[in-house]
Amino acid sequence: MLESLDFAKGVALVCFGEAYVHDVSWGRAWYHDGQAIEIAYPVTAVPKPLNSHGTASERWLDGLRSLGYLPAVPGHDLLLSERVVRMWFPVVNATAYAVAMAYLESTIVVYLRRLYYPRGFDFPLIIIDTPTLLLELGREAATIVMLATVGIAAGRTSVGKFAYFLYMFGVWDIFYYVWLKVFLDWPASLLTWDVLFLIPVPWVGPALAPVTVAVTMMGMGLILLRLEQRGPVRRAGSLLWLSQVVASLMIIVSFTMDVVPRLPDQGALLAQWTPAVYRWWMLGLGQCLALSTFGVWAWRAATMPASPNAPAGSDD
Repeated sequence: MLESLDFAKGVALVCFGEAYVHDVSWGRAWYHDGQAIEIAYPVTAVPKPLNSHGTASERWLDGLRSLGYLPAVPGHDLLLSERVVRMWFPVVNATAYAVAMAYLESTIVVYLRRLYYPRGFDFPLIIIDTPTLLLELGREAATIVMLATVGIAAGRTSVGKFAYFLYMFGVWDIFYYVWLKVFLDWPASLLTWDVLFLIPVPWVGPALAPVTVAVTMMGMGLILLRLEQRGPVRRAGSLLWLSQVVASLMIIVSFTMDVVPRLPDQGALLAQWTPAVYRWWMLGLGQCLALSTFGVWAWRAATMPASPNAPAGSDD
């Protein structure tokens, strides 16, 4: 039983009508099944003892109402608008940033195509000079750094930071093609071949292939953000990480395996090559591996939350 609380923002463990301050620094609360209850504003006092009702469930709901925030309990709409804003406003900001980045990226590509492909981009590729290639490699690396650093700034925990990076990467990749379609009416279709990336070697494939990967990354990012909102996220074991690395390598190899043998002699063979066949089976296998292993872990993380004693977003 707790009759009075006085704190600006804190964490309480609510369990069958009793509330305990758990960790003020995280600004969260956990009830008995580990789901998160955000403390949205100062709670100055509980108007009556939490055990004033006769049943445990009534006392439990009294405690939640006294805390003034009820986001994790299905069927209750207390402060629903505030819960929605707290969940989605940062996502909207991240989306706007990624769309703006895609705009900048696509405008640079428009300039490059006007210089090197005045009649429109097509294969075989024109081998650019080394100084320009180094600039392009630096630009692409800087893009990844920008997405990563904004993800770090936007996320509250390690899970959230990684989630925002995944989500923004996916949005950026998709809207890159959206803006190119607006500016150049390109690609003609999602099966049009493109140079996707240059690090460490050129990646080539139909535009649809990276778009499917981008959708996967966005979905994973949003699921991670939702899990983070609910409470401490269970540790992703080594098997999950290994499967994700293997899946990523399979997808990368599907984009690069026909390029690497054509790189010697300053790309002489690459300058004569027009790709025609993409190994969709490798992309599909990599995607299935990534989605299936992530899905199993996410389901377990959602149904068997980490211990409330672990900090939010920890790898417990």
